[in-house]
Amino acid sequence: MNQTSLTPQKLHLSALEVFIKNLPTYMPKSYQYDKNNNAIIHVELKTKKDGGNYPVETEICSPLAITALTHSEDGKEGGLLMKWIDRRKQLREWVLPQSMLAGGFESIATNLQRNLIQYLPSDPKARRLFMEFLQKSIPNDWILFTERTGWHDGAFVFPDFVIGEKDIVFQSTNAKHQPPKITGSVNDWIEKIGKYCIGNPTLVLGAVTAFASPLAGLLGENGFMCHLIGESSKGKTISLGVNCSIFGMSKGLWRGTDNAIESELEARSNIGTTFDELGQSTPKDAFQTVYMLGNGKGKARASKDGSAQRIRTFTLIALSTGEMGLNDFLLNGGKPITGGLSVRFIEGVSDQFKYGCFDNVHDLDNGGMFATYMENVTGIAGDNYNPIASGSVGMEYIKYLSDNVGDNLEVITKLKARLKKLADCLTPKDSDSQVSRMARSMALLILSGELATKAGVTGWNKNTAYSELSRWWFECVIPTRGGTNSTEKEKAFEAVKDFFELHHMSHFAPLGTTADNKPITHYGTNYGYVEELSGVTTFYVTSAGWKAITKGFNPKQVAEQLHQKSLLIRSPKGDNYQQKKINNKKFNFYVISGDILS
Repeated sequence: MNQTSLTPQKLHLSALEVFIKNLPTYMPKSYQYDKNNNAIIHVELKTKKDGGNYPVETEICSPLAITALTHSEDGKEGGLLMKWIDRRKQLREWVLPQSMLAGGFESIATNLQRNLIQYLPSDPKARRLFMEFLQKSIPNDWILFTERTGWHDGAFVFPDFVIGEKDIVFQSTNAKHQPPKITGSVNDWIEKIGKYCIGNPTLVLGAVTAFASPLAGLLGENGFMCHLIGESSKGKTISLGVNCSIFGMSKGLWRGTDNAIESELEARSNIGTTFDELGQSTPKDAFQTVYMLGNGKGKARASKDGSAQRIRTFTLIALSTGEMGLNDFLLNGGKPITGGLSVRFIEGVSDQFKYGCFDNVHDLDNGGMFATYMENVTGIAGDNYNPIASGSVGMEYIKYLSDNVGDNLEVITKLKARLKKLADCLTPKDSDSQVSRMARSMALLILSGELATKAGVTGWNKNTAYSELSRWWFECVIPTRGGTNSTEKEKAFEAVKDFFELHHMSHFAPLGTTADNKPITHYGTNYGYVEELSGVTTFYVTSAGWKAITKGFNPKQVAEQLHQKSLLIRSPKGDNYQQKKINNKKFNFYVISGDILS
């Protein structure tokens, strides 16, 4: 199969006449292409009473053929490269997994009808003959297939074409994966979209989250998701439109099962995807989606016969929007975010700029006009994806990466050094390791923007990616996160602070003012004592009480966190606890300042 770097439209137009010309050569025994009726027919010879033969023709479908067979890298699985002419007189193709032949006519017909095949039979005999046609079609060509888009030995696989010279095709159990929508030129994108990103951190973020996916595949970086938090109608979705315009891929949604999203992630590997409106998902599915994306693989599943199914793998960067952050959303399902999950999900309140999610409306009069303009050129408004400029930028960027990076170890080493330098610049002093990991992800976004600019596909200057993304990082992400500590530390501190605010009167016995510190009688569950001297409040927490208060967290780490905030008073020796005499006896206590209540 001849794969080229042409756009899908040119591939189809140039291949259509060749397909029609070669149709008769693809026909198995007893099947023919009837040019006059533009149909594939089955011809059965019947015997007359006088001994002569006569043909019985049954029309089974409009022009369709199996032009090659496919095989996996290990040779254990295969499929059929199916091509047909749709109702718009364009050539389409789908690599049909051979296992689907066992499922019967309906599942195959559904996919073909969805992709505008001109005619499929309705009567049982013709349907049976159609399935026989597929089974008996055994062309001479064999092609390697993949169910994962992206880089494969220097070639880049899209759902319906390949950039590069490698003979490889995309194969899926369904034909719904849409190819890139390529409209306009690179210059059209720069003039209509690219220049309007300058001065707008969220729009630059939209572009680079697309540029970063193929770069992550070459550098071996893990996938992650960026999330724009903001109120409705503040411009969050415009960033998704910019993202979609890079490769011409339609907007995605959070709504869907984790199994369906898993399949989508594999079909967008090294391309990237978008998720609009987190609130449309469920806490369980959102958790699974973010975890899968960062982990780079789906769930292990068993087939109906008990054998293990192939585990889907993928590497991509995703862009998401929502009116709330992931932690608040997960809490609705009783599952707070963990540190491991938070580093995969970089979120920031992003509607705080001069015009909501925008800071520079360029030659437009106001934020509303700017949003309307960007909606129109990116085609993101409404249910139908109809961009004015899309896809061309991504195709040229892929060619640039293939020609200038590829598998060149020297170049990759230099890029990784640049990645580390950027990450160091983005990591605040004394940050937790979780923030450092997030900073490396942000550095990948910046690096991809720098490379795209060097490739001449953005219209930005060499500093645009860094200046705009560092703003989003420091002005939106870090404040939304609540600082540079780990998620676990921050949540542990909040939990302890909440406990004292809610229970400081009921779980701590007041100490008297006598010399022996005899406590006042207290009838509640006792976690320790509270002392008021000269307007200063101090809590003395027993070891058992401290364990109860810090349940679910590391007690030692929580004590360290409170000490850093000057809320835990250590002993002269530096221990987290110190002795105090109560009722003429000495006990060890965690001494907590009453400032924790403020």
